[in-house]
Amino acid sequence: MRARQVRLIAYVPPFHPVAWDDLNRDPHIRSALQESATFLASLARKLGVRFENFADPASVPCTEEEFLDGTHARDSCLTRIVQRMLR
Repeated sequence: MRARQVRLIAYVPPFHPVAWDDLNRDPHIRSALQESATFLASLARKLGVRFENFADPASVPCTEEEFLDGTHARDSCLTRIVQRMLR
């Protein structure tokens, strides 16, 4: 991919805002999410891949109405994610 000048980007997609709040209430889950993001960022750096963590929907931002369910964002939210990754 690199030989063809393809930019590699790995990312964690956003959770639905209510799901994100629920997950963050549990300190064990919150810690696991943070550890996972840290691991993925480290691995991406080692591989020379850009990494973005959009798990927190406010980081995009994406509102409750922009989700089909707890983890699947609608086009409006996904468009903002892609725009951010193409910067």
